[in-house]
Amino acid sequence: MTTLLAHVCGVKNVYTCMIRLYAVYHLHNQPLYDLAMWIYAGVIWLYVTEMLVWKTVRLREGSIALATAGPAFVWMFLQRGWYLH
Repeated sequence: MTTLLAHVCGVKNVYTCMIRLYAVYHLHNQPLYDLAMWIYAGVIWLYVTEMLVWKTVRLREGSIALATAGPAFVWMFLQRGWYLH
């Protein structure tokens, strides 16, 4: 990992966190809700491909991201009708 890549990952984490915070406080806003779901799907896609395709991340390293993004995505999908009525 280079310093530049570390900074890019840090900035990505900040803006995705801000989107998720806005989505939490505006749960009935469909575009924000969808954007938050896409962010979780993107995290899942990133770590699964890094583990299975590129083999740059071990299961041990990617498990925390998958353990948080996976249930969050499933919960948002299952509760979509409740929050967006």
